[in-house]
Amino acid sequence: MIYQGSSQDKVELYELLHQAYPIRSRAYFDFYFQFLFDQANCIYLRQDNKIISTLQYHEYTLQFRNRKLLASYLCHIATANDYRRRGHLKYLMNHILDQMSHNYLVSIVQAYDPTLYMKYGFEVVSYRKQYEIPFDLLSNIRADSVTNKVKAQELYDLYRQFIQHFDGYIERNVEYFEKLILRSQVENFHICVCRNQNRHAIGYAFFMVTKRGIHVKEVVYLESFALLKILRCLCEGFSHIYISVSEKEQLERLFPNLLAKKQIYIMARINQYQLFNKLYNCNAQTPSQAYQLLRKPLFINEDF
Repeated sequence: MIYQGSSQDKVELYELLHQAYPIRSRAYFDFYFQFLFDQANCIYLRQDNKIISTLQYHEYTLQFRNRKLLASYLCHIATANDYRRRGHLKYLMNHILDQMSHNYLVSIVQAYDPTLYMKYGFEVVSYRKQYEIPFDLLSNIRADSVTNKVKAQELYDLYRQFIQHFDGYIERNVEYFEKLILRSQVENFHICVCRNQNRHAIGYAFFMVTKRGIHVKEVVYLESFALLKILRCLCEGFSHIYISVSEKEQLERLFPNLLAKKQIYIMARINQYQLFNKLYNCNAQTPSQAYQLLRKPLFINEDF
């Protein structure tokens, strides 16, 4: 029997997810269950008097070729170690995808294991590129005008300007950035912003400090010099900095001979092809064909 999530289930769900995603800190799950958990969008299976498998999702508005689509973002998919390979996840996935076929035109999921989702009609549609930038490429750049004092409104305004160069993205609001700032206060994540002479934000970075060095999870910038200033500031005290960007961003233009590692990131599923093809006057048969309709580069980087 499939159960709907409730506030009483938080402790059990917390422990199951922490076990399934060991790279996520407890601070992250503290943040998630306090500010992001939506019991209405959580289902689970119970056996032997405990939760053994769960699946959650968030509802987003997707900007897709000048139209706003209601999309579901599957996340925190987990099965307890002793109950894996018994069809529990398949049972949950079939149930939720049947439900979503009536409510959402598109469903997306972060592709930790692409083979897990292919059988449900998902295909890879988004890649990320990761660059490793040595400090000596940044040493001659001034790191002024970069600060960790940020406001949600300025991050939102900056994102809105930046995202006009892309398509297929999830619409964000000020509340999204308020929560991002909250996350930076409770977890090993940080945010910095670069401002111009008029004190207007022209770039920001969302990053974490790891054993390997600085890892920039998201960087948004209006001018290339804003990106350079941010990277120079973050690189202080470290020999290398790692930065992840969308597939079409080419940091090679700033750093010749720099090589990027391409990583699978997002998979998508079209839940109603008939409606999608009618809406866009096309004949898409796969998610890849649907995403080929985009006239600008794809950007999607939601992490919660």
